[in-house]
Amino acid sequence: MGRHASERSAAGSARARRAGPPPCPGPPAGATGHSAGGTAVAQALHEDRRIAAAVNLEGHLDQMDGELLPVARQATDRPLLLAGTDGFRDARLDRSWAALLDHGGPVARQQLDDTHHWVFTDYASLVPQLQQAGLMAAAGRASMTGRADPRVTVPAVRNLVRSFFARHLPRRAPLRPLSWHLGLRMAAVSR
Repeated sequence: MGRHASERSAAGSARARRAGPPPCPGPPAGATGHSAGGTAVAQALHEDRRIAAAVNLEGHLDQMDGELLPVARQATDRPLLLAGTDGFRDARLDRSWAALLDHGGPVARQQLDDTHHWVFTDYASLVPQLQQAGLMAAAGRASMTGRADPRVTVPAVRNLVRSFFARHLPRRAPLRPLSWHLGLRMAAVSR
């Protein structure tokens, strides 16, 4: 009898692992991450049904050796926004994002022009202040956040993420509207 119960328990554990985590109580969750965090949320969306939508802010979808992550190889059936900058965009990012986009489905790509990788963080507002105070050269600023004005980029990034989740997650409380067109060119990119 002990052996039979043990086999049943092992079989049940294997079924539970295949089924994935239990459903999340309450409304569906959204996830957002920047750089390696963006990579992590894209892969988490692929693996975890509790996440209903995700925003990847310039995270690669491959390993350093070029092997595509499962989300890029197999796609996702839930909304995913790939948001990037023209300053950080390179062949590796394009290749890994294109692999996912080639599957079709609810994946979109947006690009903020005249910006760079760290524009998605607090550096977007801090780095220009360092430059203004003479503590950073213009080239250093451009290589971190780009040349665009933070009075434009900070609300644009905030609105990009908020509007994506407003479209793809049930609303619990009203979202305060932000002006979408603030002078920063936002381009839909098709690969």
